[in-house]
Amino acid sequence: MFFLGKIRFPKKPNEPNPSQHKYSLEQELEQEREQEQELEQELELELELELEQEREQEREQEREQEREQELEQEREQEQLSATFSLKKSREELKRQGYDTWIVEKPYNPYTKRREDLFNFIDLVGIRSDLVGVTGVQACGEDVQNHVQKILDGYVDVQKGKMYGPNPYLPTWLKAGNRFFIWSWCLRGAKGKRKMYRLREVEFVLKDGVIYTQENPYVKETADS
Repeated sequence: MFFLGKIRFPKKPNEPNPSQHKYSLEQELEQEREQEQELEQELELELELELEQEREQEREQEREQEREQELEQEREQEQLSATFSLKKSREELKRQGYDTWIVEKPYNPYTKRREDLFNFIDLVGIRSDLVGVTGVQACGEDVQNHVQKILDGYVDVQKGKMYGPNPYLPTWLKAGNRFFIWSWCLRGAKGKRKMYRLREVEFVLKDGVIYTQENPYVKETADS
């Protein structure tokens, strides 16, 4: 008689717990949702940044347009002031017995500037009892700015160029000519009729150096 030993049968693999499997799937889904939310937040942030950059560019363009409009208004005002001052100066030269000629070229919208004779004279006058030619630059209230540009030079902001002192003025004065800046300013007491007062600055050459002197001459005309 034979006895058989114990027979060992292979163990069945542990069957997955349905509840555990469900919990694992929920975790994965939750992680995916969190990742999607993070991605959406990142996209929203990027979109907001792009929109803010576009808005800032629009604001900058608006500011630039406003600056251009202000500059254009200033140029228009300067043109009106220069035209009026030139007219008043020519009338005054004629009153003093001069034959006059406007030597300033009209405003050029392309270069955005006027061109004076030798870059400093708007108007010239000749008189039979005076030797040489009288040159006048007509302006409004900003006399010192014009004096400084002629004697010291200036910076053209739009072109980004620097210009030195006017090189033609010494020759003009050495040749026996005269040069003045005539400024027309509206003055008058409050409640009374305003009058235009002429302020005269003369350029004088002495020992090779150009000086300016303000003459006490005053001419008043009505504001019309």
